[in-house]
Amino acid sequence: MIRIFLIIFIILISLSILNPQTRDYLNENIQKLFFKEARLKVKEKELIGSTDIYSPRVEEIQNILKETGFFKGRVDGLMGSSTRQAIKIFQKTKGLNPTGIIDTDTYSFLLKEREEQLALKNLKLEQQPSILEKTPSLEKSKEEILKIAGPQKEEKMISSKEKAKLIQIALKKAGFYTGTIDGKIGPKTIKAIKAFQRKNNLKVDGIVGKNTWEKLKVYWE
Repeated sequence: MIRIFLIIFIILISLSILNPQTRDYLNENIQKLFFKEARLKVKEKELIGSTDIYSPRVEEIQNILKETGFFKGRVDGLMGSSTRQAIKIFQKTKGLNPTGIIDTDTYSFLLKEREEQLALKNLKLEQQPSILEKTPSLEKSKEEILKIAGPQKEEKMISSKEKAKLIQIALKKAGFYTGTIDGKIGPKTIKAIKAFQRKNNLKVDGIVGKNTWEKLKVYWE
């Protein structure tokens, strides 16, 4: 504000050297312009409060302008030159007088923009699958857990070197395995497991599950 007064003061001094008619004309228009801006800023202060210090209303305006792509600066609640420039651009796009000052019409348009942004966000949320749709039922979860737990137990059973040896011993005693008892479930051992399963009407998958294990236990117990 002090800067504006200084500029006006310099202009008025400069006008004093012009002819009376030109000086009076320019003086009248400058005063109109100055007082018009001063009146607008008074109305702005009544509408959103003081803009000389941090203002939550200014922060709100900055957020709206940022979300709509008009403001690229930092949202700090201070009415700086970048915020004023963003307001001017916003006013131009809305067919308002680009003063860079918040008046009733500008503020109404800004609030409308915020409502539209919120409506758009809510629409996107409604279009997303709900948490209930994403979450499987409890019974289905139990089934999945059992499916996962089963193979893990089987894998754990045959991954133990000692138990792998027992499997090989049982297969050898049953006449299906002729290799070395080394505790490694390699291709020969898997082939023997499948042959054993086929002979005992079990699921032929090469994995020593519960049923296969129960049949094999007979040969080493």
